[in-house]
Amino acid sequence: MFDFSIYLSKLWIGIFIVSILYELIKMNLFGVWIALGAVGAQVSGFLHAPSYIQATVFLFISALLLFTVRPFGLRFVHRAKSESHVKGMIGKTCFVISEIDNSAGIGKVRLGDVEWSARSYKKNVIYPVGTVVKIVDVIGVKLIVKAK
Repeated sequence: MFDFSIYLSKLWIGIFIVSILYELIKMNLFGVWIALGAVGAQVSGFLHAPSYIQATVFLFISALLLFTVRPFGLRFVHRAKSESHVKGMIGKTCFVISEIDNSAGIGKVRLGDVEWSARSYKKNVIYPVGTVVKIVDVIGVKLIVKAK
């Protein structure tokens, strides 16, 4: 019977390298779990497990990590991206395109090409259309602004 162990070892190393490169390019928490499955299969190969055991270890570890750990990781990554995006908006200037009046619950500003709902930092201050304001906070999807 032909010994596939040399070829399987190269296969697991190849899958590991390709998966890590994929993860570095895409950053979607997919390749890392496949790479870890390949590591598990490689370890089972070092322990002289037959080829079907190595393949089973690879599939089991990859699937387990993909379906259990990846969803939690994605939540963490997406939260970190949105928080950094919001922090990057604070301090920027924008233009009032619809009067900002906290008592009436109205107001819009334009930041770049995007319109945002806005409220005044001070409760009793009204900003007319055309006023240049500075973003001081973000609450939900509303920008909190004050006169520049």
